[in-house]
Amino acid sequence: MIRRPPRSTLFPYTTLFRSRRRVAEHLKPSLSSTKSFWGRFRHNWIVQRHGKWKELSYRSVTYPPFACGTAYALSSDLIRWLAINRNWLQTYQGEDVSLGIWMAAVGPTMIDDTRWQCGDECIDNAFSRGQLNPAELKTAWKSLTRCGNFCKCI
Repeated sequence: MIRRPPRSTLFPYTTLFRSRRRVAEHLKPSLSSTKSFWGRFRHNWIVQRHGKWKELSYRSVTYPPFACGTAYALSSDLIRWLAINRNWLQTYQGEDVSLGIWMAAVGPTMIDDTRWQCGDECIDNAFSRGQLNPAELKTAWKSLTRCGNFCKCI
């Protein structure tokens, strides 16, 4: 399963993805073993007690590693585990940190791949670029279609 965040009217920024074929080429080898979690991960992220990402339920000072950015993928056994245990899993301020907390219980193999973007950095071989405003989306799309990368034509 590959998850990507929905676009909403409250958060009008959007994500630009490379072709599904290109991502799929890397998906099968990345998720070929059991308990595989493929994405870009934040480590030792401080739990916010105020502001937009306020978390009141999780008591630790930092979150366990969690996938950030535009997408992540889970092997089928982890999906089954989540489905079986869904009624017992507490949700936290975001699905990304919730999943990180839940996955800490099963100890998956975390495949940390910088091609899934977390912030506003841009790398040529990225699978995606996230949180783009309309002007940035237009520029990234032009670059992708003309030159094959999100960042710029060389």
